[in-house]
Amino acid sequence: MKKYILCLLPFFLVLIACSSQASDQSKESKAATTSQELVTTTEVTTEAVVEEPEKVEVYQYEVVEENVKQIVKEILNYKGDKFLKMGLHITQEADEATKANFVGFDFATVKTELLAYLEEQNFTNQLRAVPGLELATDVSPDYSIIMHIKIDMATIDLQALSNVEGVGADFTDLDSVTPSAYILGLKLRGAVKVSE
Repeated sequence: MKKYILCLLPFFLVLIACSSQASDQSKESKAATTSQELVTTTEVTTEAVVEEPEKVEVYQYEVVEENVKQIVKEILNYKGDKFLKMGLHITQEADEATKANFVGFDFATVKTELLAYLEEQNFTNQLRAVPGLELATDVSPDYSIIMHIKIDMATIDLQALSNVEGVGADFTDLDSVTPSAYILGLKLRGAVKVSE
């Protein structure tokens, strides 16, 4: 019986050694499979995180109120469904009577006087006081008044902008409206897409 056990012992050791090798190969195979699964998972995650590009679109339209013509150009900078910045370039054209009044005067002097007058206006001071809004004014050689308004949507106080005397609009919804809906509204009012 001892001989039989002694003969079985080497056979048993060979079986243990073979099963140990098979186990190691199985572990390597599982590790390789797990590694492949992790790589595949990582790839899917990478593909799912596609960042939308920033877009800039410019629309222009005219507004005529009380025989005063304004050409408005809106520069819309957005990413996905959120506005990042907005720009308004408003040119208020001088009528013929105003142009006739300035004939014979030095343009630089007239420009200085018109800009000083604009700076004294309550409307201009209120706009300059709105957090997140920058305002620049200018006068063109044909005596048109130009206002450049830049709005940083991350810091703008939309309620303060709505409260500015003479603005005549409620801007508080601007932070919740999507760019596509806003652009549709511009188009419905007759705005056309233009280059910067």
